[in-house]
Amino acid sequence: MKLLIIADDLTGALDTAVQVSKRGVKTIVSAWAEAETEPCEALCINLDMRHDTPNEAFCKTVKLLGRYPDVAHIYLKTDSALRGNLSAAFMALLKVYGKSVMFIPAYPKAGRVTIGGEQYIGGVGLGDSSFAHDPLNPMTTGNIREILNASHNVLCKLVPDGEETSFSENTEAHIAVFDCQTQAAMALIGERLKDSGNLHLTAGCAGFAEILCDYITFEHEHTQFIPHSSPVLFLSGSANKATFEQLAHARQSGLEIVKIPTEMKFTGLSGSQENLPQIWIRLNKSLAAGQSIILATAENYDDLTELPAERHSDIQQIFAQTARHFADKNHNNFAIFGGDTALAILRGLNLPCVRPLCEIQSGVPLCASGHLNIATKSGGLGEIDVVAAIEAYMRGQLSVDSV
Repeated sequence: MKLLIIADDLTGALDTAVQVSKRGVKTIVSAWAEAETEPCEALCINLDMRHDTPNEAFCKTVKLLGRYPDVAHIYLKTDSALRGNLSAAFMALLKVYGKSVMFIPAYPKAGRVTIGGEQYIGGVGLGDSSFAHDPLNPMTTGNIREILNASHNVLCKLVPDGEETSFSENTEAHIAVFDCQTQAAMALIGERLKDSGNLHLTAGCAGFAEILCDYITFEHEHTQFIPHSSPVLFLSGSANKATFEQLAHARQSGLEIVKIPTEMKFTGLSGSQENLPQIWIRLNKSLAAGQSIILATAENYDDLTELPAERHSDIQQIFAQTARHFADKNHNNFAIFGGDTALAILRGLNLPCVRPLCEIQSGVPLCASGHLNIATKSGGLGEIDVVAAIEAYMRGQLSVDSV
């Protein structure tokens, strides 16, 4: 194994791993840390630690690193909106290796850039973006130094855009945070880190993962996506503004959206046992007619309800039961929006490992497992037409280059 990627949620694991696999490199995504995996060139493990306490996240990361002491390249996959236990994960890297970590948090292709140590989303400061309203991980600041020191005292050094930097053996271990606004600037960072021998420990989102692959010598193999003509069942558990806009665009284009009723959100699994079959009948009516359809928690902020944590878990189980129901009926095409939703569904389908094959849009990978094709995306990623693009590609109507 040449590359180990550590992710804190499943959609992030998949959209980063696909940067490697789309080059014809055998890449496995482990949906949870305990899963048994086959030999591969690149392994991406979802530690599912975004909602953990900082101590839990720190211990999980240290334990995982201890299992892979001889990997040539370690990549800590971070959320492009900097959510989760970044402080704890970076402290684990510093503790285990005692070396500086190169952190490139930008993702220019998805509108995420870093300027003066601040993260911007679509030209708006992170703290003023839709991620400030994330129901589980609200981001009230885009200051990366503050975020990295949220739970642990992590030494950070900012590297301005285009600035030369060097690291000696005598340098105190720290996090080097790189400004970056363009894909060209990101490529230049990769080149400079390669020349200075600093690509062993890197961190960032899917953006820099793509650059990192230019400097790792992989064995290659041929992989091919096999489309199914069947319609796509979309399962959206995301509460992100970008997803709401994408769902609205899909509805305007004629796609039906079925929302999980408010009463089911409050009654949880007990209520779903009575009402869920009725939802399945509605979904199956469209699918049987060859029409894709969306099951969603919410279409806008007005649909969001203040729920205790256990109810959020129950809602994910509604998605998991739905996916299992249709997979058991040999339905082929699924698209999942939201990391927690994706993990619940893969657990429900008993799919501990999947292989990403290609990328439909930036941040929208497509995976295969048995007769199932599964597209995923983090709530905040994807273009406005992502629903139509996913459907067209999964049904074999368009190529990735066309969508």
